[in-house]
Amino acid sequence: MTKANVIGLRYCNIYGPGEGHRASMVYQLLKQMTNGKRPKLYKHGEQKRDWIYVEDVVDANILASHAKCSGIFNCGSGNDYSFNDMVKIINQFLSTNYEPEYIENPYIKQYQSHTCCDMSKAKKILKFVPKRQLREGIEDFIPREFKKNP
Repeated sequence: MTKANVIGLRYCNIYGPGEGHRASMVYQLLKQMTNGKRPKLYKHGEQKRDWIYVEDVVDANILASHAKCSGIFNCGSGNDYSFNDMVKIINQFLSTNYEPEYIENPYIKQYQSHTCCDMSKAKKILKFVPKRQLREGIEDFIPREFKKNP
């Protein structure tokens, strides 16, 4: 009998085209800012997340399907970005200068203020290295989902 390999991918914060139904923070900020609104962030906007672009997730899944072993692997970018960083990146691509509106966090006791994936195992075993960091993902995402029609 042949032994089956079982792979689990533990995704970080996925964003990219077609996500309007679940609306990541990247999507929410892009939507606010492309509609001419100041982005709303929990005080003081220094919460950090590891973001992975949806096309990189597809690549990770393809690589995992060819794995010759079993295991659980992190699937992220391996870098963390604050929400303030994200607003700066979006401002650059939109040629805007929106300042965040900081609001109280009603979920402070349950809120996870930092995530960042250790990608060493996925890189070593699956040979997975994401192609896009947040800046490159947002640069691809804006024209595909948020470009204003003339």
